[in-house]
Amino acid sequence: MKLSKLLKPITSVCREADFEVVNVTSDIDMVTRNSVFIPIKGEAFDSHIYIDEALKRGAFVVRYTNNHQISGILKQRFIGNPCDSMKCIGVIGTNGKSSVVHYLKSFLDTYKVGVIVNATFYINDEKLMKFKNTTPNSEDLMKVMQMCKDAKCDYFIMEISSHAIKQERIAGLKFDTLIYTNISQDHLDYHKSIMEYTSTKIMGNSYLKKNGFILCNDEDIREMLERYYKRVINLKMKYPYHSYLDSYRRILDIDTKHIALRVLSKFDVDNMMFAYAYMRECDFDFMDIYKHMMNVKGLQGRMELIYNDSFKIIIDYAHTYMAYYELCQYVANIEAHKVLVFGLGGNRDEYKREMIGKLVGKYFDLVIVTTDNARNENPEKICSEIVSSMNNNYIIILNREEAIRKAISIIENNGIIIIAGKGNEEFQIIGDQKIPFKDKDIVYKILNKEEV
Repeated sequence: MKLSKLLKPITSVCREADFEVVNVTSDIDMVTRNSVFIPIKGEAFDSHIYIDEALKRGAFVVRYTNNHQISGILKQRFIGNPCDSMKCIGVIGTNGKSSVVHYLKSFLDTYKVGVIVNATFYINDEKLMKFKNTTPNSEDLMKVMQMCKDAKCDYFIMEISSHAIKQERIAGLKFDTLIYTNISQDHLDYHKSIMEYTSTKIMGNSYLKKNGFILCNDEDIREMLERYYKRVINLKMKYPYHSYLDSYRRILDIDTKHIALRVLSKFDVDNMMFAYAYMRECDFDFMDIYKHMMNVKGLQGRMELIYNDSFKIIIDYAHTYMAYYELCQYVANIEAHKVLVFGLGGNRDEYKREMIGKLVGKYFDLVIVTTDNARNENPEKICSEIVSSMNNNYIIILNREEAIRKAISIIENNGIIIIAGKGNEEFQIIGDQKIPFKDKDIVYKILNKEEV
Protein backbone atom coordinates (compact mmCIF):
# COMPACT_ATOMS: atom_id res chain seq x y z
CA MET A 1 0.00 0.00 0.00
CA LYS A 2 1.26 3.46 -0.92
CA LEU A 3 1.87 5.92 1.92
CA SER A 4 -0.44 8.46 0.27
CA LYS A 5 -3.32 5.94 0.23
CA LEU A 6 -2.68 4.86 3.83
CA LEU A 7 -2.69 8.44 5.13
CA LYS A 8 -5.32 9.92 2.78
CA PRO A 9 -8.06 10.53 5.38
CA ILE A 10 -5.52 12.04 7.79
CA THR A 11 -3.05 14.09 5.77
CA SER A 12 -1.70 14.49 2.24
CA VAL A 13 1.72 13.29 1.10
CA CYS A 14 3.71 14.96 -1.68
CA ARG A 15 4.47 12.78 -4.69
CA GLU A 16 8.22 12.89 -4.08
CA ALA A 17 7.82 11.55 -0.53
CA ASP A 18 5.43 8.76 -1.49
CA PHE A 19 6.56 5.12 -1.15
CA GLU A 20 5.28 1.57 -0.78
CA VAL A 21 4.77 0.97 2.94
CA VAL A 22 6.43 -2.19 4.28
CA ASN A 23 4.86 -2.11 7.75
CA VAL A 24 3.00 0.06 10.26
CA THR A 25 4.30 -0.18 13.80
CA SER A 26 4.76 1.44 17.20
CA ASP A 27 7.71 -0.85 17.99
CA ILE A 28 11.08 0.71 17.16
CA ASP A 29 12.61 -2.77 16.79
CA MET A 30 10.30 -3.35 13.80
CA VAL A 31 11.19 -0.10 12.04
CA THR A 32 13.07 -0.31 8.72
CA ARG A 33 13.26 1.88 5.63
CA ASN A 34 9.75 2.65 4.31
CA SER A 35 8.08 1.79 7.62
CA VAL A 36 5.37 3.97 9.14
CA PHE A 37 6.25 4.58 12.80
CA ILE A 38 3.50 5.70 15.18
CA PRO A 39 4.94 6.68 18.58
CA ILE A 40 2.66 5.96 21.54
CA LYS A 41 2.67 7.42 25.03
CA GLY A 42 1.58 4.67 27.40
CA GLU A 43 1.16 4.55 31.16
CA ALA A 44 4.65 3.15 31.73
CA PHE A 45 6.57 4.06 28.55
CA ASP A 46 6.64 6.72 25.84
CA SER A 47 8.00 5.63 22.45
CA HIS A 48 8.24 9.26 21.26
CA ILE A 49 11.87 9.05 22.41
CA TYR A 50 12.53 6.92 19.31
CA ILE A 51 11.32 9.44 16.72
CA ASP A 52 14.83 10.51 15.69
CA GLU A 53 15.94 6.88 15.47
CA ALA A 54 12.93 6.01 13.29
CA LEU A 55 13.70 8.92 10.95
CA LYS A 56 17.34 7.79 10.66
CA ARG A 57 16.11 4.34 9.61
CA GLY A 58 14.07 5.88 6.80
CA ALA A 59 10.61 5.65 8.34
CA PHE A 60 7.71 8.06 8.02
CA VAL A 61 6.71 9.22 11.52
CA VAL A 62 3.05 9.94 12.28
CA ARG A 63 2.74 12.77 14.81
CA TYR A 64 -0.72 13.47 16.17
CA THR A 65 -2.08 14.35 19.58
CA ASN A 66 -4.21 11.21 19.65
CA ASN A 67 -1.78 8.64 18.29
CA HIS A 68 -3.55 5.80 20.16
CA GLN A 69 -6.58 6.11 17.88
CA ILE A 70 -4.54 6.85 14.75
CA SER A 71 -2.34 3.82 15.45
CA GLY A 72 -5.23 1.37 15.47
CA ILE A 73 -6.92 2.89 12.43
CA LEU A 74 -3.76 2.88 10.29
CA LYS A 75 -2.73 -0.61 11.35
CA GLN A 76 -6.11 -2.07 10.43
CA ARG A 77 -6.20 -0.11 7.16
CA PHE A 78 -2.71 -1.37 6.27
CA ILE A 79 -3.86 -5.00 6.44
CA GLY A 80 -7.03 -4.29 4.47
CA ASN A 81 -9.66 -3.70 7.18
CA PRO A 82 -10.32 -7.41 7.90
CA CYS A 83 -13.48 -6.56 9.87
CA ASP A 84 -15.11 -6.07 6.46
CA SER A 85 -14.47 -9.68 5.47
CA MET A 86 -16.00 -11.49 8.48
CA LYS A 87 -18.69 -11.11 11.11
CA CYS A 88 -17.18 -9.45 14.18
CA ILE A 89 -18.64 -9.68 17.69
CA GLY A 90 -17.35 -7.73 20.71
CA VAL A 91 -18.29 -8.61 24.28
CA ILE A 92 -18.26 -5.83 26.90
CA GLY A 93 -19.15 -6.06 30.59
CA THR A 94 -17.99 -6.38 34.17
CA ASN A 95 -18.77 -10.09 34.48
CA GLY A 96 -19.34 -12.94 32.06
CA LYS A 97 -17.33 -11.77 29.03
CA SER A 98 -15.24 -14.95 28.78
CA SER A 99 -18.27 -17.21 29.21
CA VAL A 100 -20.25 -15.39 26.52
CA VAL A 101 -17.33 -15.68 24.09
CA HIS A 102 -17.06 -19.39 24.97
CA TYR A 103 -20.76 -20.04 24.26
CA LEU A 104 -20.74 -18.08 21.02
CA LYS A 105 -17.69 -19.99 19.79
CA SER A 106 -19.31 -23.29 20.80
CA PHE A 107 -22.58 -22.48 19.01
CA LEU A 108 -20.63 -21.52 15.85
CA ASP A 109 -18.61 -24.75 15.84
CA THR A 110 -19.23 -25.47 12.15
CA TYR A 111 -17.53 -22.22 11.11
CA LYS A 112 -13.96 -20.96 11.18
CA VAL A 113 -13.85 -18.63 14.18
CA GLY A 114 -11.07 -16.40 15.51
CA VAL A 115 -11.40 -15.73 19.23
CA ILE A 116 -9.68 -13.60 21.87
CA VAL A 117 -10.67 -14.91 25.29
CA ASN A 118 -8.80 -14.99 28.61
CA ALA A 119 -5.94 -13.00 27.04
CA THR A 120 -5.40 -15.75 24.45
CA PHE A 121 -6.00 -15.85 20.69
CA TYR A 122 -7.40 -18.98 19.05
CA ILE A 123 -8.61 -19.95 15.62
CA ASN A 124 -11.16 -22.60 16.47
CA ASP A 125 -9.27 -24.77 19.01
CA GLU A 126 -5.74 -23.88 17.94
CA LYS A 127 -3.99 -21.65 20.47
CA LEU A 128 -1.91 -19.09 18.57
CA MET A 129 -0.98 -16.14 20.81
CA LYS A 130 -0.95 -15.19 24.50
CA PHE A 131 -1.28 -11.59 25.70
CA LYS A 132 -0.54 -9.63 28.85
CA ASN A 133 -4.02 -8.07 29.03
CA THR A 134 -7.62 -9.18 28.40
CA THR A 135 -7.66 -6.98 25.30
CA PRO A 136 -4.28 -6.80 23.49
CA ASN A 137 -2.62 -3.62 22.23
CA SER A 138 -3.07 -2.35 18.66
CA GLU A 139 0.20 -3.98 17.54
CA ASP A 140 -0.96 -7.44 18.60
CA LEU A 141 -4.50 -6.80 17.32
CA MET A 142 -3.05 -6.08 13.88
CA LYS A 143 -1.29 -9.48 13.96
CA VAL A 144 -4.46 -11.20 15.15
CA MET A 145 -6.64 -9.67 12.45
CA GLN A 146 -4.08 -10.44 9.77
CA MET A 147 -4.07 -14.10 10.86
CA CYS A 148 -7.88 -14.19 10.83
CA LYS A 149 -7.93 -12.69 7.34
CA ASP A 150 -5.29 -15.11 6.04
CA ALA A 151 -7.17 -18.06 7.55
CA LYS A 152 -10.43 -16.82 5.92
CA CYS A 153 -12.28 -16.80 9.24
CA ASP A 154 -16.07 -16.50 9.07
CA TYR A 155 -16.34 -14.94 12.52
CA PHE A 156 -14.16 -13.02 14.96
CA ILE A 157 -15.19 -12.75 18.64
CA MET A 158 -13.33 -10.89 21.37
CA GLU A 159 -13.57 -9.67 24.95
CA ILE A 160 -13.30 -5.89 25.23
CA SER A 161 -12.15 -4.48 28.57
CA SER A 162 -12.95 -1.02 29.90
CA HIS A 163 -9.20 -0.27 29.96
CA ALA A 164 -9.00 -1.07 26.24
CA ILE A 165 -11.92 1.24 25.43
CA LYS A 166 -10.47 4.14 27.40
CA GLN A 167 -6.97 3.61 25.95
CA GLU A 168 -8.43 3.18 22.42
CA ARG A 169 -6.64 -0.13 21.91
CA ILE A 170 -9.44 -1.36 19.63
CA ALA A 171 -9.40 1.71 17.36
CA GLY A 172 -9.67 0.60 13.75
CA LEU A 173 -11.99 -2.32 14.52
CA LYS A 174 -15.68 -2.27 13.63
CA PHE A 175 -18.16 -4.81 15.03
CA ASP A 176 -21.34 -6.22 13.53
CA THR A 177 -22.61 -6.98 17.05
CA LEU A 178 -21.75 -5.72 20.51
CA ILE A 179 -22.88 -7.65 23.59
CA TYR A 180 -23.18 -5.90 26.96
CA THR A 181 -23.29 -8.52 29.71
CA ASN A 182 -23.70 -6.11 32.65
CA ILE A 183 -22.12 -3.08 34.29
CA SER A 184 -21.37 -3.20 38.02
CA GLN A 185 -18.67 -1.76 40.26
CA ASP A 186 -15.17 -2.89 39.36
CA HIS A 187 -11.76 -1.47 38.40
CA LEU A 188 -12.35 1.70 40.39
CA ASP A 189 -8.63 1.70 41.15
CA TYR A 190 -8.27 2.73 37.47
CA HIS A 191 -11.52 4.52 36.57
CA LYS A 192 -11.89 6.40 39.90
CA SER A 193 -15.71 6.44 39.91
CA ILE A 194 -18.61 4.21 38.88
CA MET A 195 -19.85 7.04 36.63
CA GLU A 196 -16.58 7.14 34.70
CA TYR A 197 -16.45 3.34 34.53
CA THR A 198 -20.02 3.16 33.18
CA SER A 199 -19.50 5.92 30.63
CA THR A 200 -16.33 4.19 29.40
CA LYS A 201 -18.22 0.94 28.88
CA ILE A 202 -21.00 2.76 27.01
CA MET A 203 -18.38 4.43 24.78
CA GLY A 204 -17.75 0.97 23.32
CA ASN A 205 -20.80 1.51 21.10
CA SER A 206 -18.70 3.82 18.90
CA TYR A 207 -17.06 0.69 17.46
CA LEU A 208 -20.34 -0.68 16.07
CA LYS A 209 -20.93 -0.77 12.32
CA LYS A 210 -23.78 1.42 11.06
CA ASN A 211 -25.99 -1.59 10.29
CA GLY A 212 -24.95 -3.50 13.44
CA PHE A 213 -26.96 -4.33 16.56
CA ILE A 214 -26.40 -4.49 20.31
CA LEU A 215 -27.55 -7.19 22.74
CA CYS A 216 -28.00 -6.57 26.46
CA ASN A 217 -30.14 -7.96 29.29
CA ASP A 218 -30.76 -4.83 31.33
CA GLU A 219 -33.23 -2.00 30.69
CA ASP A 220 -30.97 0.70 32.12
CA ILE A 221 -28.15 -0.33 29.78
CA ARG A 222 -30.57 -0.51 26.84
CA GLU A 223 -31.83 3.03 27.51
CA MET A 224 -28.29 4.41 27.74
CA LEU A 225 -27.24 2.71 24.51
CA GLU A 226 -30.40 3.72 22.61
CA ARG A 227 -29.24 7.31 22.75
CA TYR A 228 -26.70 6.29 20.11
CA TYR A 229 -28.21 3.28 18.31
CA LYS A 230 -31.80 2.27 17.67
CA ARG A 231 -31.24 -1.46 17.30
CA VAL A 232 -30.53 -2.28 20.94
CA ILE A 233 -32.18 -5.54 22.00
CA ASN A 234 -32.93 -6.52 25.60
CA LEU A 235 -32.87 -10.29 25.24
CA LYS A 236 -34.84 -10.84 28.47
CA MET A 237 -37.71 -8.82 27.01
CA LYS A 238 -37.60 -10.31 23.50
CA TYR A 239 -36.70 -13.91 24.47
CA PRO A 240 -38.15 -14.49 27.97
CA TYR A 241 -36.75 -17.51 29.81
CA HIS A 242 -36.59 -19.08 33.25
CA SER A 243 -34.17 -21.56 34.78
CA TYR A 244 -34.10 -23.54 38.01
CA LEU A 245 -31.83 -25.98 39.78
CA ASP A 246 -32.90 -29.64 39.82
CA SER A 247 -30.41 -31.40 42.10
CA TYR A 248 -27.06 -30.59 40.48
CA ARG A 249 -28.32 -29.74 37.01
CA ARG A 250 -29.92 -26.65 35.57
CA ILE A 251 -33.25 -26.74 33.68
CA LEU A 252 -34.08 -23.99 31.18
CA ASP A 253 -37.67 -23.15 30.25
CA ILE A 254 -37.85 -21.34 26.92
CA ASP A 255 -40.09 -21.41 23.84
CA THR A 256 -42.44 -23.82 25.71
CA LYS A 257 -39.53 -26.29 25.96
CA HIS A 258 -37.71 -27.69 29.03
CA ILE A 259 -34.01 -28.09 28.27
CA ALA A 260 -31.62 -29.90 30.63
CA LEU A 261 -28.35 -27.98 30.52
CA ARG A 262 -24.80 -29.03 31.38
CA VAL A 263 -24.11 -25.90 33.44
CA LEU A 264 -24.81 -25.21 37.10
CA SER A 265 -25.42 -21.54 37.76
CA LYS A 266 -28.11 -19.09 36.70
CA PHE A 267 -25.26 -16.77 35.72
CA ASP A 268 -24.10 -19.39 33.18
CA VAL A 269 -27.62 -19.55 31.75
CA ASP A 270 -27.72 -15.76 31.42
CA ASN A 271 -24.41 -15.86 29.53
CA MET A 272 -25.54 -18.73 27.31
CA MET A 273 -28.69 -16.78 26.44
CA PHE A 274 -26.57 -14.14 24.70
CA ALA A 275 -25.43 -16.84 22.28
CA TYR A 276 -29.04 -18.01 21.91
CA ALA A 277 -30.27 -14.44 21.20
CA TYR A 278 -27.45 -13.82 18.72
CA MET A 279 -28.33 -16.99 16.79
CA ARG A 280 -32.01 -16.07 16.79
CA GLU A 281 -31.30 -12.54 15.56
CA CYS A 282 -29.18 -14.00 12.76
CA ASP A 283 -31.88 -16.55 11.77
CA PHE A 284 -30.05 -19.77 12.66
CA ASP A 285 -32.08 -22.97 12.74
CA PHE A 286 -34.09 -23.49 15.95
CA MET A 287 -33.15 -27.15 16.35
CA ASP A 288 -29.44 -26.40 15.91
CA ILE A 289 -29.66 -23.80 18.66
CA TYR A 290 -31.40 -26.22 21.06
CA LYS A 291 -28.87 -28.94 20.27
CA HIS A 292 -26.01 -26.65 21.19
CA MET A 293 -27.72 -25.55 24.40
CA MET A 294 -28.17 -29.14 25.55
CA ASN A 295 -24.61 -30.21 24.75
CA VAL A 296 -22.37 -27.25 25.55
CA LYS A 297 -20.37 -27.31 28.77
CA GLY A 298 -19.46 -24.24 30.77
CA LEU A 299 -16.08 -22.57 30.50
CA GLN A 300 -13.36 -24.29 32.51
CA GLY A 301 -12.95 -22.65 35.89
CA ARG A 302 -16.41 -21.05 35.78
CA MET A 303 -18.70 -22.89 38.22
CA GLU A 304 -16.93 -26.07 37.16
CA LEU A 305 -17.84 -29.25 39.04
CA ILE A 306 -14.49 -31.01 39.37
CA TYR A 307 -15.36 -33.63 42.03
CA ASN A 308 -18.72 -35.33 42.42
CA ASP A 309 -18.74 -38.22 44.87
CA SER A 310 -19.56 -38.32 48.59
CA PHE A 311 -19.24 -34.54 48.48
CA LYS A 312 -18.87 -32.03 45.68
CA ILE A 313 -16.17 -29.51 44.78
CA ILE A 314 -16.73 -26.58 42.43
CA ILE A 315 -14.13 -24.06 41.28
CA ASP A 316 -15.10 -20.61 40.07
CA TYR A 317 -13.41 -17.43 38.83
CA ALA A 318 -15.56 -15.05 40.91
CA HIS A 319 -13.66 -11.86 41.75
CA THR A 320 -16.29 -9.10 41.65
CA TYR A 321 -19.15 -8.41 44.04
CA MET A 322 -21.78 -9.40 41.45
CA ALA A 323 -19.98 -12.66 40.70
CA TYR A 324 -20.01 -13.56 44.42
CA TYR A 325 -23.65 -12.52 44.64
CA GLU A 326 -24.52 -14.96 41.84
CA LEU A 327 -22.44 -17.65 43.53
CA CYS A 328 -24.35 -17.10 46.78
CA GLN A 329 -27.67 -17.33 44.95
CA TYR A 330 -26.55 -20.70 43.60
CA VAL A 331 -25.85 -22.17 47.05
CA ALA A 332 -28.82 -20.50 48.78
CA ASN A 333 -31.21 -23.41 48.24
CA ILE A 334 -28.72 -26.25 48.57
CA GLU A 335 -29.44 -28.34 51.67
CA ALA A 336 -25.87 -29.34 52.50
CA HIS A 337 -22.84 -28.28 54.51
CA LYS A 338 -21.37 -25.41 52.50
CA VAL A 339 -17.72 -24.33 52.65
CA LEU A 340 -16.16 -21.48 50.65
CA VAL A 341 -12.42 -21.08 50.06
CA PHE A 342 -11.55 -17.69 48.60
CA GLY A 343 -9.33 -14.61 48.67
CA LEU A 344 -9.16 -11.30 46.81
CA GLY A 345 -6.35 -9.78 44.76
CA GLY A 346 -3.78 -7.31 46.00
CA ASN A 347 -3.41 -3.82 44.51
CA ARG A 348 -7.01 -4.03 43.33
CA ASP A 349 -10.28 -2.41 44.50
CA GLU A 350 -9.83 -2.42 48.28
CA TYR A 351 -13.38 -1.13 48.79
CA LYS A 352 -14.98 -4.43 47.73
CA ARG A 353 -13.19 -6.66 50.26
CA GLU A 354 -15.42 -5.94 53.24
CA MET A 355 -18.56 -6.01 51.05
CA ILE A 356 -17.80 -9.45 49.62
CA GLY A 357 -16.75 -10.85 52.99
CA LYS A 358 -20.00 -9.71 54.59
CA LEU A 359 -22.01 -11.19 51.70
CA VAL A 360 -20.48 -14.68 51.61
CA GLY A 361 -20.59 -14.97 55.41
CA LYS A 362 -24.40 -15.05 55.20
CA TYR A 363 -24.59 -17.99 52.79
CA PHE A 364 -21.81 -20.40 53.79
CA ASP A 365 -21.45 -22.46 56.95
CA LEU A 366 -17.70 -21.89 56.90
CA VAL A 367 -15.58 -19.42 54.94
CA ILE A 368 -11.85 -20.10 54.67
CA VAL A 369 -10.15 -16.85 53.68
CA THR A 370 -6.84 -17.26 51.92
CA THR A 371 -4.38 -15.71 49.47
CA ASP A 372 -5.28 -14.89 45.86
CA ASN A 373 -2.68 -12.97 43.81
CA ALA A 374 -1.50 -10.76 46.67
CA ARG A 375 0.87 -8.95 44.30
CA ASN A 376 2.67 -6.23 46.29
CA GLU A 377 0.20 -6.08 49.18
CA ASN A 378 0.46 -7.82 52.53
CA PRO A 379 -1.86 -10.89 52.32
CA GLU A 380 -2.60 -10.66 56.05
CA LYS A 381 -3.91 -7.13 55.51
CA ILE A 382 -6.11 -8.24 52.60
CA CYS A 383 -7.60 -11.11 54.59
CA SER A 384 -8.26 -8.94 57.66
CA GLU A 385 -10.15 -6.44 55.49
CA ILE A 386 -12.25 -9.25 53.99
CA VAL A 387 -13.34 -10.59 57.42
CA SER A 388 -13.79 -7.19 59.06
CA SER A 389 -17.62 -7.37 58.91
CA MET A 390 -18.07 -11.13 59.05
CA ASN A 391 -19.46 -13.13 61.95
CA ASN A 392 -17.44 -15.96 63.49
CA ASN A 393 -17.95 -18.50 60.68
CA TYR A 394 -14.53 -17.96 59.13
CA ILE A 395 -10.92 -18.94 59.52
CA ILE A 396 -7.87 -17.42 57.84
CA ILE A 397 -5.28 -19.74 56.28
CA LEU A 398 -2.86 -17.72 54.16
CA ASN A 399 -1.38 -20.72 52.32
CA ARG A 400 -3.95 -21.45 49.60
CA GLU A 401 -3.06 -25.13 49.27
CA GLU A 402 -3.44 -25.60 53.01
CA ALA A 403 -6.77 -23.75 52.90
CA ILE A 404 -8.08 -26.17 50.25
CA ARG A 405 -6.70 -29.13 52.21
CA LYS A 406 -8.51 -27.90 55.35
CA ALA A 407 -11.83 -27.57 53.51
CA ILE A 408 -11.58 -31.13 52.17
CA SER A 409 -10.64 -32.53 55.58
CA ILE A 410 -13.74 -31.13 57.32
CA ILE A 411 -16.45 -31.42 54.66
CA GLU A 412 -19.34 -33.73 55.48
CA ASN A 413 -21.02 -36.29 53.25
CA ASN A 414 -23.28 -34.56 50.70
CA GLY A 415 -21.54 -31.29 51.46
CA ILE A 416 -20.19 -28.84 48.92
CA ILE A 417 -16.92 -26.91 48.68
CA ILE A 418 -16.59 -23.90 46.39
CA ILE A 419 -13.06 -22.68 45.68
CA ALA A 420 -13.37 -19.20 44.24
CA GLY A 421 -11.29 -16.40 42.79
CA LYS A 422 -8.81 -18.09 40.47
CA GLY A 423 -10.88 -20.40 38.29
CA ASN A 424 -8.61 -21.87 35.64
CA GLU A 425 -5.62 -19.60 36.37
CA GLU A 426 -2.31 -21.45 36.46
CA PHE A 427 -0.32 -19.17 38.77
CA GLN A 428 -0.23 -17.11 41.94
CA ILE A 429 1.13 -13.57 41.63
CA ILE A 430 3.35 -12.83 44.63
CA GLY A 431 5.24 -9.56 44.34
CA ASP A 432 6.31 -9.39 40.70
CA GLN A 433 6.58 -13.17 40.32
CA LYS A 434 4.13 -15.63 38.81
CA ILE A 435 4.38 -18.87 40.79
CA PRO A 436 2.77 -22.00 39.23
CA PHE A 437 -0.48 -22.80 41.05
CA LYS A 438 -3.80 -24.18 39.85
CA ASP A 439 -6.75 -24.86 42.15
CA LYS A 440 -7.91 -27.92 40.20
CA ASP A 441 -4.45 -29.52 40.30
CA ILE A 442 -4.21 -28.93 44.04
CA VAL A 443 -7.61 -30.58 44.62
CA TYR A 444 -6.64 -33.65 42.59
CA LYS A 445 -3.28 -33.85 44.38
CA ILE A 446 -5.00 -33.81 47.79
CA LEU A 447 -7.73 -36.27 46.83
CA ASN A 448 -5.33 -38.77 45.31
CA LYS A 449 -2.88 -38.52 48.19
CA GLU A 450 -5.42 -38.77 50.97
CA GLU A 451 -7.91 -40.98 49.10
CA VAL A 452 -10.85 -38.90 50.25
